Amino acid sequence: MPTNSNVEHELKFVPSQVTQIKLLASLQYDFMGDLIATISGALGISDLYALFPLGMEGIYDIYFDTESLDLFHEQNSLRVRHSGREIEITIKKNRGVIGGEFKRDEYSITCDQETLQDHIRDNFVEITREHLPHLSGKALEPVIIVKNSRRLFVMQLKDKTDGDIGFRAQMSFDIFTLLNARTGRSTNEMYELEIEALNESASQRLTDIASNIRVVAPDLKPSSTSKYVRGVQHFKLTKSLTVQTMDNWIQGAGFNWFSLILAIVGFILTIIGLL
Repeated sequence: MPTNSNVEHELKFVPSQVTQIKLLASLQYDFMGDLIATISGALGISDLYALFPLGMEGIYDIYFDTESLDLFHEQNSLRVRHSGREIEITIKKNRGVIGGEFKRDEYSITCDQETLQDHIRDNFVEITREHLPHLSGKALEPVIIVKNSRRLFVMQLKDKTDGDIGFRAQMSFDIFTLLNARTGRSTNEMYELEIEALNESASQRLTDIASNIRVVAPDLKPSSTSKYVRGVQHFKLTKSLTVQTMDNWIQGAGFNWFSLILAIVGFILTIIGLL
């Protein structure tokens, strides 16, 4: 199946509690100028870059993985995104993360609801066959859901040289919750600031922007994980997986937890009786 492909290059930072309060206060009174000033000040970019609002986007992401979380362990992901009436299926393959700077290969297609259900039923085989062939024959299930209210901004250089005329970047302020698709449990609201390069000119500058933010913006913590990885870690799904693996091993040996406990108790009582 033909897919759109590109290299995603973006920065992710988590604002401190103080900065979160400032950002939320700007939203409460709907002062877009204050929000832009707060974001620019927090990122330390106000001298070089200007932000212009694009609006708000409601995003509903579902991350699929195998029962043993193969994609999580590879730092990759398979995401179904609902944004407005659009549905997009995206595979992200991690190239590396350094100090909040992410580089990932992206492969995506858009589809309608009926086609999406076909892909889910078929374990996304038409999409994974080329880009994630090792998943062949493995069932994929929803693992983490992200409900995201995203404020979008165009990011432009204030003073452009000839080499910067084509600079295109997008900044977003995300307010989101993570849901465990297996249990329905959710987190409190979380917050993240992202800057994504939309062309090569911006990508060339992104590493310098990240370095500058780390120096001048102590209230921002570089993200080391994607939202999907953060969700798996928050809900301790790898720990649950370890317990399940042990249980499966015992079941395979012809036991279950209840009979094992009875055997241990019986052994202890026997020892006590011999004393």
